[in-house]
Amino acid sequence: FDGIELTLDAEGDVTMQTTAAQLAEIRSAAQELGLALPSVASSLFWAYSFTSDDPDEREQAHQAAVCEIQTAKALGADTVLVVPGSVSVEFVPERPVVAYDVCWERALQEMKRLAPIAEEAGINIGTVSLYRDRRGGIAIVVMEIDGEVPEEVERTIAEFPAILSVRIVPTDSSHQRLERTAPDISVEEALDAFAQLDFAGAAEMLRYCDENGCTLSKAFMRRDEMLLACNGRSAEGTHVYLEKVLRVMRESVRPQGRPTMGRLIGGESLALDALEAHGAGLGLAWGRLCSYATGVLETNASMGRIVAAPTAGSSGVIPAVLLYLQEQFGLDDETLKAGLVNAAAVGQIIARNATVAGAEGGCQAEVGSASAMAASMAVELMGGTPAMCLDAAGIALANMLGLVCDPIGGLVEAPCQKRNASGAANALVSAEMALAGIHSDAPFDEIVDAMAKVGRSLPYELRETALGGMAACPSCKKCR
Repeated sequence: FDGIELTLDAEGDVTMQTTAAQLAEIRSAAQELGLALPSVASSLFWAYSFTSDDPDEREQAHQAAVCEIQTAKALGADTVLVVPGSVSVEFVPERPVVAYDVCWERALQEMKRLAPIAEEAGINIGTVSLYRDRRGGIAIVVMEIDGEVPEEVERTIAEFPAILSVRIVPTDSSHQRLERTAPDISVEEALDAFAQLDFAGAAEMLRYCDENGCTLSKAFMRRDEMLLACNGRSAEGTHVYLEKVLRVMRESVRPQGRPTMGRLIGGESLALDALEAHGAGLGLAWGRLCSYATGVLETNASMGRIVAAPTAGSSGVIPAVLLYLQEQFGLDDETLKAGLVNAAAVGQIIARNATVAGAEGGCQAEVGSASAMAASMAVELMGGTPAMCLDAAGIALANMLGLVCDPIGGLVEAPCQKRNASGAANALVSAEMALAGIHSDAPFDEIVDAMAKVGRSLPYELRETALGGMAACPSCKKCR
């Protein structure tokens, strides 16, 4: 072997109790043998999970990861492999199942917590994503590689008996690391400014917009700039990221025709396009809107790339509204990017004060939130005021209060796809009403609070468990 990956374990040669002197001996021995030590893994993440329901266990996982980073630095490695979270672990059957969206949010928070520690140590964090077509079924492993994968390596992987196939997806230029540009203010100044811009709710954000004569997108962009400046970074990366988001959204509305994981959906977007092409149907211009919304869900369900906005299950709403408005009104991409920031502002308020996870709040928290975000975005794109944006968001979210999350077969396919189209249409209806001067029945913050309370009152059968609602219909149960 040219090199080996050492593992941080509960027992063995490298543990959390291994001293710096012992690690130095291991490093020296490897150098004498001509063995590279490029990375460190750990088995501890199966005992301690970042996504456990137990906060003490999550803290133990964090301490294990910090030790892993310190171990890698001492050994001269440049990467650690972590398990960010797990919905379920087949070889640890006693571990409770964690809802996917809850798992994702907890994993994301921990990665954000670990990132500055790893950066200071000069260590990369490597992760591997694993999905299955069904419980106990075929595993699909997704890895992100910094450089090109040699054909020899690809062949070697493919020859392994337990691997059915290998697919290399080239990355685009947006994955390349940007040169960091220092912000034009000090960290201390940024911290003071961020304290004023970290809006606790819509009312605070609206007050800032009124006092400064700016749009929601500009207010939220300023917040993002100060947040980055607190870490000594400029907002250059945000602009590049928005370009990438827009590009991926544009690609995702056109599914590639690959079969979906559950075979519950597929072809709906093309059927809507055909209806419009023949001048049939209701004669409404919204056929394209529905096509875009359903197309994104087909892309997602066939392992294509989408933008979770705010979740994969609601990923069709914002792209559909955004691209529909661009086509109808000739909006340029810079305007669309401002619209995305507006949507993010509304989404951040919902996520902060309620939830965007179906496992916590039902589909009202997913498609309902996406619809509110898209409605606000549409109002700003059409020249409406910040107050109108929040009226539109409030109307849209109120229209979807109580919507349950009942994925057929436990898959993000049906009825999710059709609800995305409905969420997009609801967003435009709500935006139109707000632009006409029609107010929401309650302030947006109150509606977000109501959504959170409704979500908590929903029985667990109606929160992404596939045990109630549409998923419990006799004909739908056959799809498991």
